[in-house]
Amino acid sequence: MKKLFTLLTFVFLTSTLLFGQCPDSATPNPNGRFFNMDYALEETRDAALNGLESITFPAGTGCDCGETVTIAVADLILQGPVGADDRYRIRGASETPQFFGGINGAFEGTVTFNMTDGTAENCEYLTTSTSNINGITPVSIFPNPVKDQLTLMNGKGAVTIYNGLGQAVKHLTIDADQASIQLAELFKGQYYLQVIQADGTIVTKQFVKY
Repeated sequence: MKKLFTLLTFVFLTSTLLFGQCPDSATPNPNGRFFNMDYALEETRDAALNGLESITFPAGTGCDCGETVTIAVADLILQGPVGADDRYRIRGASETPQFFGGINGAFEGTVTFNMTDGTAENCEYLTTSTSNINGITPVSIFPNPVKDQLTLMNGKGAVTIYNGLGQAVKHLTIDADQASIQLAELFKGQYYLQVIQADGTIVTKQFVKY
């Protein structure tokens, strides 16, 4: 029993540390009373809550609280699946209009996950358009789901692929703006591709192999 408990604890903590807290998307709703942070997978959303103390959001004009507002984890709302693509959500909520800052559907800014151990993770968001913002080209992968070959765009750096248990199954060094990654040897299932870029930025993408 002790060995099993240790293994399960290791897997859960590894998944949390590996993939971080940052949601796939973040945006206030049009009247600023809610701030929605969405994940593609329920388990990723739930792992982000492990050890979480509070989340710091950008404040809107209705908050009267300065530039940011911090909401304790007990006051956050969990939802899901929501929307046509079945997202899993962490939501900050208020009864005051324009409580949260940012533009609905085009949020640019930072959301900070504050952990019980005193650490914090800043999640930075930029809107996307046909032109790059601040010269930054986002990392992308396709197709998803994928059968045998995954294409990685703008993913220069150290690349590691992890399975759903947080175990590394493939390591690569990418030095081109477009790279093809062979996945024929991997089993069907859910995987995470992590890119550590030259400036230390970590980008994680989830995909499914069929």
